[in-house]
Amino acid sequence: MTETKNLYQKPVHPKHVTKEIYNDSPVSVDFIVPVKTQVVAAFTGKVLMLKRDGQRGGEGQEFSEFENFVELSHENGEHSRYGNLDYWGVVPKVNVVVRKGQTIGYSGATGDLKGRGAHLNFMIRVPLKGNDPGAYRALEIRWQ
Repeated sequence: MTETKNLYQKPVHPKHVTKEIYNDSPVSVDFIVPVKTQVVAAFTGKVLMLKRDGQRGGEGQEFSEFENFVELSHENGEHSRYGNLDYWGVVPKVNVVVRKGQTIGYSGATGDLKGRGAHLNFMIRVPLKGNDPGAYRALEIRWQ
């Protein structure tokens, strides 16, 4: 597994986290936190895409379309993705540069919750070259 080149700060304050669950496929971390917990940029980057109007969450792929998220682009071609955010819980707009530690949203319970309830799903990935704009490879996160 390839590690990130950048060092990332954790996107939620540890005092709010009841559990960290490391997932294998794709490589990501679920931070179990209460709804409306502040989420910050783990590294300075530009907002590539976001969704903020999802109002549903539950168990199963059928809920994936309702997930609210922010994706940032960073130096070294890495992208950070913050998922399962609250309804209208996304702060920045597309193409805006956000600084490490700046608030980008609030945790929620939207999308496929995988039986975990409210949480923040966080991953670092790099887009794959080719015709599929949604294809990426997840990276093992190096924390600062």
